[in-house]
Amino acid sequence: MPYAPKTTFSLNGTYRIPTGADQLVLSGTVLHSGSYYFEPDNIAKQRAYTSFNAVARFEIDNGRYYVEAFGKNLGNVAVTSVVLTNPTGASNTSLQPPRTYGVTLGFKCEGYAEAFRAQSYDQSRFA
Repeated sequence: MPYAPKTTFSLNGTYRIPTGADQLVLSGTVLHSGSYYFEPDNIAKQRAYTSFNAVARFEIDNGRYYVEAFGKNLGNVAVTSVVLTNPTGASNTSLQPPRTYGVTLGFKCEGYAEAFRAQSYDQSRFA
């Protein structure tokens, strides 16, 4: 069955370190996916992979303001998201983003949240 790995699991964790009215929040995620095929003909296959994401967030004034550093796909694993094969057998492939990291600055106001995010992609995979 396309896009259906036999095994998939994720492990998430969060650790909060209070510092008075402020706090440091560390969180991470590990995702493992078994291999799977993209189409019923079972030709194009995504190998099993494990990816890691992490966030370090410093909350100020009881969480009203925050600064967050994040990293996604920290192992820079190449994961194919879509494979489309045409009748001649040629295929088009799309990859998920490479290692991504950045900083988010944000604030909360009366139940409304606003954030500014700056991020960068690891270009080494495309070199």
